[in-house]
Amino acid sequence: MQIFPLLLTALALHGQERGYTIPLIDLAHETARQVIVDRDPGQYLGHPTTLLLEDGRTMLIVYPKGHGKGGIVMKRSTDAGLTWSERLPVPENWATSRETPTIHRVVDAKGRKRIVLFSGLYPIRSSISLDDGREWTPLKPIGDFGGIVAMGDVMRLNDGRYMAVFHDDGRFLKNGGKAAKFTVFKTLSSDGGLTWRAPEVVAEHPEAHLCEPGLIRSPDGRQIAMLLRENSRKFNSFVTFSSDEGRTWTTPRQLPGSLTGDRHVARYGPDGRLFITFRDTTHESPTRGDWVAWVGKYDDIAQGREGQYRVRLMDNTKGADCCYPGLEVLGDGTFVTTTYGHWTEGQPPYIASVRLKLGELDQRARVPFDTPLVKVVRAANVPGQKSRLHKHDLNRVMVHLDAGRMRLAFQGGPDNEVAFGAGEVRWDPKGGLHTSENTGGSHYRIIEIELKNPGVEEKLPAPEAPGQYSVELENQQVRILRARYGAGESSPLHRHTLPRVVVFLTPFHVRSASSNGRTTEIRARAGDVMMLGADEHTATNLSEKPFEVVIVELKSR
Repeated sequence: MQIFPLLLTALALHGQERGYTIPLIDLAHETARQVIVDRDPGQYLGHPTTLLLEDGRTMLIVYPKGHGKGGIVMKRSTDAGLTWSERLPVPENWATSRETPTIHRVVDAKGRKRIVLFSGLYPIRSSISLDDGREWTPLKPIGDFGGIVAMGDVMRLNDGRYMAVFHDDGRFLKNGGKAAKFTVFKTLSSDGGLTWRAPEVVAEHPEAHLCEPGLIRSPDGRQIAMLLRENSRKFNSFVTFSSDEGRTWTTPRQLPGSLTGDRHVARYGPDGRLFITFRDTTHESPTRGDWVAWVGKYDDIAQGREGQYRVRLMDNTKGADCCYPGLEVLGDGTFVTTTYGHWTEGQPPYIASVRLKLGELDQRARVPFDTPLVKVVRAANVPGQKSRLHKHDLNRVMVHLDAGRMRLAFQGGPDNEVAFGAGEVRWDPKGGLHTSENTGGSHYRIIEIELKNPGVEEKLPAPEAPGQYSVELENQQVRILRARYGAGESSPLHRHTLPRVVVFLTPFHVRSASSNGRTTEIRARAGDVMMLGADEHTATNLSEKPFEVVIVELKSR
């Protein structure tokens, strides 16, 4: 697991940032969170949606045998997604599906429950179950209209009707259409999903290609937000709002880079925060093309703020071919999110899920690493913020991401004023009870590296690449290096013999060629933190700008 806070380095894109500054928590390698739902050697499995039934345990999933187009597969879980059935019998004509299937729960005015499965393009068809997915009607047209990714979302309105949303690019709304403008539509049902009205336009843009809508109702129930993929890739994702139950919508505006992606699916957690999962298409992101999520508040979306943090859920190994997700929230606050992707390099995509709680992510946001050798803590302080009385039982290395000033007031001792610059490294020995206070005029962030390693007295040899690496400090527990590479600069072959914490002070794009013949590209953002092991390699800066990192080597017996 890694976490990567970012400095404000993103560039504007049509009035919005290309990247994001909120932390990124990486769960991609935490396989204990992952459940394989279905995998078929040699068969492309894609684009699932899920539905959690009212018992809080039974979950259905549908997905195509192919990229959108392909026969629909259905499975059932009776333990909230921990295990899954074999593929279940489905109507024969589900094999004729030509677009990503979606399933939704609907309830009519008399309280009768149904599950509706949609399959898009022309015409949009539906299949209905009256017994929680055991029996289904064959796919039948819902009207003389078509569309893509139908239905992107379905929401119950305050008057009991259902609003379903989808998009089209001119080819499928009517039979025999031609590609033209991307348009987002709504259609309404007054009888619990049995019939649907002719579609109406709800969102379009003169330049942006808006599609794949996802709906979120505000916590007070008075507003609906619609998040939209942007398919020209010239803009960030978009959002539009309705305060009259979908009758009228605001002019679509761009979202921050932190929410830019494809096929947004959102659910509220027990504490009222939103968890939104999607494919990462942010223009400047180290996880671009991967399966990610965003955590924040509805008001962050309404006010155009970045939110609290991002999460990489799994690492997609082939381009951006992944992540049309399902998302459910269990009674204990566990999020179960499920999607397809190329999770194994060189293999066709398959279906997997990830399980997590927001409390777990909150802890990771503050403590990205806690190992037998070191604990890395992310700290941030606003002007005037003062800590409680506390002490540190371990020596620490402090890497200051921002310039600032603090006052350390020790119990029974004088105050100590400390000023620091951005990128400065400071040795902070363990000490007695004290408070700390931000006495400067600006917010600052610090990467605090608490040292558990006992250390050794032996002094390390000089760095093997002196043109790029210089020693800032060395003692019994650590050697601290500062590495600077110019634009396009390469280092000679050199060794890192100790485990190390790397703090990136600038954006970073490097090709590392190990002595064993393996070559990898590594991207990081200013403020990112990684833990790396011993290695022998050359490094080439692939960026047009210099980069700078701080390396804390951990001495141990």
